[in-house]
Amino acid sequence: MEINAKPELESLLKYFEELGEIAIEGLILHKGGKIIDVNRIVEDYTGWSKKDLIGRSTAIFVPTKSKALVEQKAKERPEDPYEIEFLDHEHRRRWGLVRGKNLDFEGEAYRIVSIVDITRIKESEAQISEQNEELKKLNKEMDELLFSSSHDLRSPISSALGLIQLLKQNKGGEKEKEEYLRLLENSMIRLDGFTRELMDFFRALRSGREQKPIEIRDMLEGIVETIKFSHNASNLEFSVQVEKGMDFISDERRVRNIVSNLVSNAVKYHDPSKDDNYVKIKARVDPDFLELEVKDNGLGIDKKFQDKIFDMFFVASDKNLGSGLGLYLVKENLEFLNGKISFNSNVRAGSEFKIIVPNQINGQ
Repeated sequence: MEINAKPELESLLKYFEELGEIAIEGLILHKGGKIIDVNRIVEDYTGWSKKDLIGRSTAIFVPTKSKALVEQKAKERPEDPYEIEFLDHEHRRRWGLVRGKNLDFEGEAYRIVSIVDITRIKESEAQISEQNEELKKLNKEMDELLFSSSHDLRSPISSALGLIQLLKQNKGGEKEKEEYLRLLENSMIRLDGFTRELMDFFRALRSGREQKPIEIRDMLEGIVETIKFSHNASNLEFSVQVEKGMDFISDERRVRNIVSNLVSNAVKYHDPSKDDNYVKIKARVDPDFLELEVKDNGLGIDKKFQDKIFDMFFVASDKNLGSGLGLYLVKENLEFLNGKISFNSNVRAGSEFKIIVPNQINGQ
């Protein structure tokens, strides 16, 4: 669209052209919101050509949600700079630092608006803000970790030292000694489990993303083979069922950690009063996702605790079987992989956890 310049406008347009050639920012000349001229930098910023812009409304740059702000700024503080989102020719959102100047020429009101593209600055600010939030979260988690781990590490050690003293005193018969040894073994099992979870926690913090093909059945059967010989797992029945439509690519260490923690949780919180304890693992791989289910008929989780089970160090049971890091690590690893988790649980009926992990086979 073109505007035929009246003779009295020619000197203004010539002045604007000369100004636009030396300016390092985009310049827009308009009257009542109708664009009269723009310099080359505006064309570069927006992707619009001068020919396309002349005669159009300045609203062509402004997203709907920002129009009221622009009108308010132009009316109340016409010369104050402000930051605003604007739209380029491809309707991509960008950021500009805008400042205007009203002109009275030949009795007519005009306005020159300068715009500096600050998109990269705003993107950097958003990235820094996100990183700051991550650091705040990390610092909070580390404070919680130091506070809780000091207790969780000392508790089994203190118990073990007390039991060792009783054994040294050599009081009681063989039956008492066997009981002391059993309690000592339980303390060491708790300590070993906690230190392993701490190692997993720090690995999760430090490791990046490492994509590789994963043989799901081999991984699941390997996890079961390791866990079924752990403490309290001897009376559980494990089953693995895999429906594989194609290859699965993801971060193997993180996926393995997710599954291991879910299966370990099922073992820790099985119901010793039942004779048919089981842990059933089902997996399905398709082009987009790995869908995996871990189901047990254990103690289950009380409804009043279900919104807290993924919190760091939260333990829903009074049996003191875990550190409260396992499900927290499941959540953290899934967030890293852009995965999801859901669960259903009832007291004495067991729990069923379902996870979805994106398949990176297409490099998504």
